[in-house]
Amino acid sequence: MNLLAFAKSDLNTYAETLFQLEFNHVDTDVNPDDPDAEIPHGFTLWRSGDVHLGWDWVTHGEILLLLAPMNIVTNTKVLGNDGCTLAEREQILLLNAIVHRLPWQATVRQQMWGDSAAPPARSRALQGQALLARAGR
Repeated sequence: MNLLAFAKSDLNTYAETLFQLEFNHVDTDVNPDDPDAEIPHGFTLWRSGDVHLGWDWVTHGEILLLLAPMNIVTNTKVLGNDGCTLAEREQILLLNAIVHRLPWQATVRQQMWGDSAAPPARSRALQGQALLARAGR
């Protein structure tokens, strides 16, 4: 897994712009610390240009879940319309909204089980202004 993507960055991205980016799958690591784990888990990395998002996931049967929804990582500072860094709670809500719109479960499933029916590993964020408006931005 390329964790260098999350090294300290001078990258700043407005929340509205971040929400509208098209993210593509870069890599998924399955059971990185225990290849014989009874419960499959791992980390997945997505990017759009220079912006990276990554998160841990775990399986529950055949369902894939975010392991820690409060710990989605990115290499950018997320700015509000005023140019100030978003509060942590606002940033995590935004990152969760982005992740939940990506076809990441199908992509991870394809990596784990070779599910050829999985949709392509990309997503274009739509209706970003509506979500940001509800968040008060």
